[in-house]
Amino acid sequence: KEIFRFIQNQSCASCTDQQVNWTIANTLHNYTCADIGTKFYRFNATDEQGLMNQSAVANFTIQEDNTTALHFLGNNSEVNRSGSNSTLLYLRVNDTDNGTAVPANANATLWVTTDGASYDNGGSNKTNASGVMNRSFDPSCSYSAGPQLWKGGANNETCYEDKNGTDYLRVFVYGDFAINITRPNNQSAYNFSAGNNVTVNVTLQDECGSLVSGASVNVSVRHRAFLYDCLNEQENGTGVYNCTLITSNLEAGTYRIDVGANKTYYVNRSASLENAFHVEAPANLTLVNASPRNASWGQ
Repeated sequence: KEIFRFIQNQSCASCTDQQVNWTIANTLHNYTCADIGTKFYRFNATDEQGLMNQSAVANFTIQEDNTTALHFLGNNSEVNRSGSNSTLLYLRVNDTDNGTAVPANANATLWVTTDGASYDNGGSNKTNASGVMNRSFDPSCSYSAGPQLWKGGANNETCYEDKNGTDYLRVFVYGDFAINITRPNNQSAYNFSAGNNVTVNVTLQDECGSLVSGASVNVSVRHRAFLYDCLNEQENGTGVYNCTLITSNLEAGTYRIDVGANKTYYVNRSASLENAFHVEAPANLTLVNASPRNASWGQ
């Protein structure tokens, strides 16, 4: 059974068939989060002779306050995916019904895309006294290197509607890779005579174990003060690169291989391999004289 309490009254004269309106303002009754739900009301009319009648019971619904989520701090921030690195992303949640920030301890969630389009399961936190929540974003290998979007707002909150926004915000995830010089690799088999070509093979593998394609790879070789840059680097397959050295352009001796690699949204890396291969000097045959040039076999 509904329990009714008196709200307000109005008086009128000659009220036959006259419509009387009431406006029930929240400022009058101070509705709170505890009042959310269905409310019932009815009207009672009493004339000057004390005769009384009342309306049928009707109802209205008190809903959660509407919210908006605004960027506070962290847009265009950068974070490295390798190791334990994180960046803080902040949002401010406002109560648009009363024009103020939501109070402390409101539930909010912030989501980040994993591939630039699909969002993760979100990271939840409580708002502070200024309505600000944050997420410490430490990307794993589930997040691809490059720009990711993020958004958030009130979520799983009793007093406020679940609503997120700000999906134009970005965070830049940086990957890392290792350079592996697979050939030649300082084995005795890698002795080259002049005139034979030397093929240098390099693979790039990121910290998640995936081969990295589309990188810019530079290869050079050095023997003492002699430096030679390989200018024909190319990618043979996903994450596999090579270049060809013409030994006729090289001095004889043992060579170190130096490799530098870079790609957008990856940390630039370099690697070297000492005594990677050896170029042999060409054999030179000089004229040998004999004296005398003609003689019998017994002389």
